[in-house]
Amino acid sequence: MELHGYDDPKIVEVIRKLKRNFYLVNLHFNNWSCTPKAAPLPAWAYQVHWVNRRIGVLDTALPVPAPMSPLNAPDSPTWPDCQLRTPRPQP
Repeated sequence: MELHGYDDPKIVEVIRKLKRNFYLVNLHFNNWSCTPKAAPLPAWAYQVHWVNRRIGVLDTALPVPAPMSPLNAPDSPTWPDCQLRTPRPQP
């Protein structure tokens, strides 16, 4: 699903409700909407993929957050991308 918004309390309420019943398994920010105004988010539009907690099983051996999938290509090929940075693993 794609969500729009960053400064409306209803957005936070919707995300909290979704997190009760679903695992967030992918987050991708739409680079058409990148703006520092949405901080701490990098954009006001973002695509999310949720899995129902009743049927999904977390693999605790995987890193959190997972590495960025190549399927999360920028929405605009000509605009700069603005994804969250994944922390580098410590040696």
